[in-house]
Amino acid sequence: SIEVIDKSRDTINVRGVDRLTHRYRMKAGKLDIDLWYTDDHEWVGLVSNVNGRRLRYELVSPS
Repeated sequence: SIEVIDKSRDTINVRGVDRLTHRYRMKAGKLDIDLWYTDDHEWVGLVSNVNGRRLRYELVSPS
């Protein structure tokens, strides 16, 4: 089964700008994934631990 928990409001840097976001935790078996979304429901980040390593995706400014 999959469980989604509304964890908190966080300010994170998105494309060089601090944005207020909602952080959710998705739990599915042994997998825990933290997800960040803006108030407009735009996905802006993800963090998880995979095989003892931290996996992080975030939106960054194009170079």
